[in-house]
Amino acid sequence: HKDHIGGLDDVLETFPAKTVIMPPVEHTTATFEDVLDAVAGQGLKITKPVPGDTYDLGQSQFTVLGPVGDYEDELNDWSVGIRLTDGNHSFVMCGDAETEAEEDMARSGLNLSADVLKSGHHGSRTSSSPEFLEAVSPSWAVISCGKGNSYGHPHKETLKKYAEHRIQVLRTDEKGTIIASSSPEGLTWTYTKK
Repeated sequence: HKDHIGGLDDVLETFPAKTVIMPPVEHTTATFEDVLDAVAGQGLKITKPVPGDTYDLGQSQFTVLGPVGDYEDELNDWSVGIRLTDGNHSFVMCGDAETEAEEDMARSGLNLSADVLKSGHHGSRTSSSPEFLEAVSPSWAVISCGKGNSYGHPHKETLKKYAEHRIQVLRTDEKGTIIASSSPEGLTWTYTKK
């Protein structure tokens, strides 16, 4: 969807990439077409995400967690999920994956445990399922959502789940840009208030 790939064409035109990982689904929007054009313009091919595949990213590494199954027309569940490891810290980010996709990842046998969870689907009630939260068991959840958004994100049900699991919450609608820095001493958080 546009809110996840919008601007990716500009990123690809600005920063050299060796691999572009996208699920095997298409969308009929100009934004999606712009991304495909940018991939082709760089002479790259799209790499299908395969759960368990690992990629180096500088001194860090990430493992593909999903998509695990065939989600037909449920584009959110086709979101590429990854577990990024940087030294002693790990981060799980699964785009807009909703309950079905999350539960498939939790049952995949892959390691989902992480210090930080980028909250699925902007903190929607359709994500952060109990089984998935148990598998990730994060200390922190970062919710990317706009202030006063028309969807009501984050939903109170999700915030309640995080509270019940004693997960500390950071929200972009309250903090602006949220940056986690990983070092042997721990995680450091900085914010750029909008």
